[in-house]
Amino acid sequence: MRAGVLVGTLAVHDVLAKLIHADPSEGVAEAQARVADELVYYGSASVELALIVLVCLSWPALRARVPGPAAR
Repeated sequence: MRAGVLVGTLAVHDVLAKLIHADPSEGVAEAQARVADELVYYGSASVELALIVLVCLSWPALRARVPGPAAR
């Protein structure tokens, strides 16, 4: 469940960055919108990677706490 939510939010975040690039908000200069787009799209890669690593590292701990079907 956590992995699915993480993948979904990463996809939505990338789409948002592309929308900023394709159609900047009114009153925002095109150059500023491009900088914001690149910051959101490329700058978030390290945060996304860290979240993926944290989810993967917590996976064995979650499996150890939840009893399997044989234990029920």
